[in-house]
Amino acid sequence: AVRPSTSGTNTGRPQTTGLPVDLTKQALDAVSTNLNSLPVAATSVAMSSPWFSTCSNIELTAPFGANGHTTSIAHPPANSNFADLRVTADVQASHFFPLGNTTVSFVATDSTGATTTCQIIVTVVSGTMVTGTTPATTF
Repeated sequence: AVRPSTSGTNTGRPQTTGLPVDLTKQALDAVSTNLNSLPVAATSVAMSSPWFSTCSNIELTAPFGANGHTTSIAHPPANSNFADLRVTADVQASHFFPLGNTTVSFVATDSTGATTTCQIIVTVVSGTMVTGTTPATTF
């Protein structure tokens, strides 16, 4: 069996020496053949799909007696290996969320047309009445 030598280092990795040139060429040809046999869609999706860094649910508290809460929610951070990343949401920038749960979808689309989706749940809970003390009246 041919064993590569591990003498010396190359940026922290062992160097391989002593392999016959034709054996190295055969190994490279085998790798190339295997890569070329992959479906194009599988290789292009893995390289071009945008992604969301986080996709976290939100909880809001409505004012006491209100049946919901109007707020603006920012889209989650999105990334892509390509330029011109655009993120859209299925709600307006400022939106009324009723008490309970509302699902909001964000879609990131990059310049290649690849997309990814992030869905969050916005939960609005009923606020409580704020009670305070009444100052004492002196007569």
